[in-house]
Amino acid sequence: MPTDENMRATFAELVKRLANDGRLTQAKVIDWAQPVPYFGDLASAQVATVGLNPSDKEFMDKDGTPIRGELRRFHTLESLGLGSWADAGDDQIRAIAQSCDGYFGNNPYRRWFDSLDAIISGAGASYYGGARLAACHLDLVPYATKPKWSGLTSASRDRLLYRGAPVLARAIAGSRIRVLALNGSGVVDNFRYMFQCRLEPRWMPEWTSTARQSGYAFSGVLDRLPRVGRLNRRVLVLGFNHNIQGSLGITTEIRNSIRDWFTREAADFLQ
Repeated sequence: MPTDENMRATFAELVKRLANDGRLTQAKVIDWAQPVPYFGDLASAQVATVGLNPSDKEFMDKDGTPIRGELRRFHTLESLGLGSWADAGDDQIRAIAQSCDGYFGNNPYRRWFDSLDAIISGAGASYYGGARLAACHLDLVPYATKPKWSGLTSASRDRLLYRGAPVLARAIAGSRIRVLALNGSGVVDNFRYMFQCRLEPRWMPEWTSTARQSGYAFSGVLDRLPRVGRLNRRVLVLGFNHNIQGSLGITTEIRNSIRDWFTREAADFLQ
């Protein structure tokens, strides 16, 4: 399904901010890279994983060179033939939206996404098609940064979260998503802060990492969102404190246990 009109308006708003909001540059946003409010088929997805913000690796290689040609995942000023985001028109907004819609069919960053796809696979969901349920990925903040999130100041993070909250809220409200999977304690904590969402923690001793980091699961239900109001459905929110790709000492057994827990918890919402 193509991006709906509300999300196209959101793309236009995000691009306009890149053109006019100098505070984004101050917050270390990569100002030549398009905004990414979602990855994959948001219109069809019933499951969504949630991260912090798009990786700089979506736009550049390990040496910092912009990805071009067939390997390019998303648009940049250069790929769109623009000198400034202020010059972006309907055709460019449409191209940006299409890159988000078709992300998982066009050189996705599989080293990062495959680990999360394995977590949601037990519930019959996948980013890549062929599963019972379509899945997509959302981020708390729709802009890539350099340095990465962990290298930003707290002021920059707060500024970006403030701007990201209404975008994420609109994406959830306008979709069919019934279950969210929050990847890592940073996502859990900031999601709670952004949406005033109560998430109950549960100690999971079997998730204790080989680096002796304790494992915790989180769960709650959303039925309304700030600035959006009441949703037309209840959305189950499940989280885990381990960052699947980045936490030290996360074994295959722990990943499988997280997958099995997610599968059990999500079952009723995904019938």
